[in-house]
Amino acid sequence: MVFAAQLKAKSLQNISFIHTNAEALPFDDNSFDAVTASLLFHETPLHAALSIMKEARRVLKPNGKFVVFDGAQGDALAKLGGNISSSLFLEPYADQFLASNILDLMREAGFSKVESRPLLMIYEIRTATK
Repeated sequence: MVFAAQLKAKSLQNISFIHTNAEALPFDDNSFDAVTASLLFHETPLHAALSIMKEARRVLKPNGKFVVFDGAQGDALAKLGGNISSSLFLEPYADQFLASNILDLMREAGFSKVESRPLLMIYEIRTATK
């Protein structure tokens, strides 16, 4: 995924990517304007998701943005997409993810202005502010 991100961002300046444990980022507090997580949280148990979100908040500057792109958790149609994906790709944490609410976890991690908007019926883009 780091390689894919590098390819997508090759025309951008002042951006770099590393492979590291998202629960213990090697960055100082208040270091970044934004932190993103793309298709991550359906791959993690809920306790790890919360730890990752707290760590994202720690490294964000005041008023920094946290953006999460992942599967939808709302209505039955959205969850159908998640269940199909889970069956096809043997996602071990899909049931936890679909039964949870990422917005609530973001709030529990200390974020404010937590919002979500649907994308292509089976995804959501969630945003929050430190």
